[in-house]
Amino acid sequence: MQIIKGHFPDSKDFTPDSTWTKIQEPEARWANLKAIPMSLALSVITIGFGYPFFQITISWTELVVGMILALLIIVPLHQFMHSTSFLEDPRSERVLYGYDLKSRIVYAYYDGKMPRKNYITSLIAPFIILSILPTMVMYTFHRYMNVVMVMMIVNALFCGIDIMSAYRVIKFTPKKCIIRKKGYDTYYKEGAMKELK
Repeated sequence: MQIIKGHFPDSKDFTPDSTWTKIQEPEARWANLKAIPMSLALSVITIGFGYPFFQITISWTELVVGMILALLIIVPLHQFMHSTSFLEDPRSERVLYGYDLKSRIVYAYYDGKMPRKNYITSLIAPFIILSILPTMVMYTFHRYMNVVMVMMIVNALFCGIDIMSAYRVIKFTPKKCIIRKKGYDTYYKEGAMKELK
């Protein structure tokens, strides 16, 4: 595991040739902006799942505490959830966590090849595990329901880029392919599963 500051690592041992196809994605600096509609939709879905359990009126204290806890707890957990679907242990040297100040993106990065299904799972896992599943046990939080709900909504807002990326992979790549990142860019190679063995 490595923690870095700055743009996505370059993966110097990977130079995509003609067998690799680049997935068209928005530039990193515009990714958050273009993901706003999806982020808002995910937050509405989260509210819909948790609506039966939390109070409609939320105090300023609950809102502030929820947002602070989200930044301190949910953001690191969000990135860890990404890494649980990588092919190597989250503590591996090929697993990197970082923050790009210029693009305002926090990320978990796997410097290696992975099956398409693993890549998609890594993108959607934080939303399912940290925003949807907790609503099923909301009643156990009792007096802290509103604070927990704020944390789940903040996580949902962070998931906009992830879900948009998952959508592009699902729509534009064949089912049997491997995925590889080079910096911010994402590439796929069709029918190359044997390269993972």
